[in-house]
Amino acid sequence: MQCRFFTDTHLASQRTPNRPLRFCEQAFDLIDECVTTCPPDFDVIVFGGDSIQRNPKKSKQYHIDLLKEFKRAVSPARVPFQYVSGNHEHDCFGDFNEIARHVGLPVENAVKDTADGHRLIFINDAFHQKGIPHILPFTQNTLDFVQKAVDEAPTRSITLFTHTPINDFDHYIDIVNGRDGDAEYVFRPNAKSMRDILENSGKNCLVVTGHSHYEICEHHNNIVYMGVQSLVEGVETPPQDNREIVHRRWADITRNGESDVLIRLHGYDSRDIILDFNNLPSSQIKAAPDQAPSLAAE
Repeated sequence: MQCRFFTDTHLASQRTPNRPLRFCEQAFDLIDECVTTCPPDFDVIVFGGDSIQRNPKKSKQYHIDLLKEFKRAVSPARVPFQYVSGNHEHDCFGDFNEIARHVGLPVENAVKDTADGHRLIFINDAFHQKGIPHILPFTQNTLDFVQKAVDEAPTRSITLFTHTPINDFDHYIDIVNGRDGDAEYVFRPNAKSMRDILENSGKNCLVVTGHSHYEICEHHNNIVYMGVQSLVEGVETPPQDNREIVHRRWADITRNGESDVLIRLHGYDSRDIILDFNNLPSSQIKAAPDQAPSLAAE
């Protein structure tokens, strides 16, 4: 199985003042570069959510036009394209069917089995209720969907894509609290329920997410958690450097057999992460020394 993953493009006509290192205005060209350079023998390109930058001061038509721009940017893809929604588009439209109509792609919980027996699971669930800033829990329908998808997987290889991370434990939650001040802007309150399904499955599970704009790779029990940096996030450089650098991050994921995983990170600080579920390293793998200056929650 080979797939390309990118996330958090935050497409907009210009940067928002409170996110000066989120290069929204470069998103269209970066998306085009990401999809057009994907090898044609890959199984799928997966987008991880927040395709647009929500702006409450702008009209609904403005956001519809942004979704159409995203659709136009990904249209050159030579392999199947899978869309996972983020909080920015969901909270703007409040309805996955409407998002799907404008972006021209299905936006729903879905399963894809590759020819070599790997199961990919894609999660789309509501994010916020109006006036409530914290993220909603996964619905029981979504948890049941994942349970069934995992139980019926043809092999032990599971890769789950969801916008918000579910590894709200150990040092990662401390990092999030330190950077954002409130983990409930980043994690769903019942993230453990999703983890329990995967941990109790006996499968080799890779969970790939965006949202936090914090890149990390760690493992716990039979789950590897890969949080991928935003495609458009800027990198902080020393003041004397006087440069603005965009991560232009995407990840190529290769799974051979049931145990081997290769995550090839493109863009700033590009490198390979090689994992074997039969022999995971004793220490966690922190993926990126240079992190975004702020989290996705707004």
